[in-house]
Amino acid sequence: MSADRVTHRPGMTVGAFDGPSPVGRIPVPIRRAAKATIRLGTMATAPWRAGPDFLVIGSKRGGTTTLYHALTRHPQVAALVPRVQRIKSPQYFALHHDRGQAWYRSHFPIRRPGMISGEADPYLLYHPLAPRRVAQEAPEARLVAMLRDPVERAFSHHWDRVKNGVEQLPFLEALDAEPERLAGEVEALLDDPEHPRAAHEHYSYLDRGRYDTQLARWLAAVPARRLLVLRSEDFYARPGEVFTDVCRFLGIRPWIPDEFGRHHAHADRPKVAPEVRERLWPLFAESTDRLADLLGTDPWWAADGPTPTPGSHLLLGDGTALDGTGPQDTAPEGAAGVCAR
Repeated sequence: MSADRVTHRPGMTVGAFDGPSPVGRIPVPIRRAAKATIRLGTMATAPWRAGPDFLVIGSKRGGTTTLYHALTRHPQVAALVPRVQRIKSPQYFALHHDRGQAWYRSHFPIRRPGMISGEADPYLLYHPLAPRRVAQEAPEARLVAMLRDPVERAFSHHWDRVKNGVEQLPFLEALDAEPERLAGEVEALLDDPEHPRAAHEHYSYLDRGRYDTQLARWLAAVPARRLLVLRSEDFYARPGEVFTDVCRFLGIRPWIPDEFGRHHAHADRPKVAPEVRERLWPLFAESTDRLADLLGTDPWWAADGPTPTPGSHLLLGDGTALDGTGPQDTAPEGAAGVCAR
């Protein structure tokens, strides 16, 4: 399939939470008219609205929706506007940058003391222009990146695209087609920044799992102290512990929801066959080692899956622990904040 023939399906550019929406039974024309009216009102008050205090930037299929949904239930976190729409992200920094700052800020609540607000767009980690845009337009926002085993992530990404009607090829055929599909896509984005490239967004199954180059791009644009890097498998296994670390990083009091759930999880998704993992892991091995060097950790994944990690550490870029215990010798110069359990 040619990259130029790929189109965005209606509703794909604005993420929403799973589950029934309170407005689901309202006729679509009425909902559209109401949304347009609300957006005009919120744009008129954009100067008084908060920009993002935090951005969950990725990775796709790495637990970002579950994390964001938990954050919006925190007593100190205000959801995007209008809350009834359950907006996860307006996708301004990646897909709708041409709509301008007033449109973007219209999605945020009016600032209140002691409250923060943010969004989660997993395309940001991979988008080549997002780091520069965020650095220029949200210079104080804190960034959270959740990284998942790249083989599992690629398989889940493909399954999700199939379920959403975007992908027609079987998994291994889609991987074989990826180089041709992505050829010239980054260059096209750089040449025409306001024109999204759907193939780059949807068909990047392997390339999005090479986390070292993506994080290096972000660290070249923003101070390391603003970036927290999590391993998705740790969040899946011990969500309360990791969520508490995220709260500390964002400067809000520790709090744990009654339950986390698994948003956008596909219960019918098959497991990755051992022979498929054996074939794919060599494509990610060097990148995973470079990621470990970048973060100053042991590799987070290996040929047989996630690796054990030696204890737990959560560091800011200057080597200061979030619990205030002072500089840590294990923090490499310029390293992002790391949470590994």
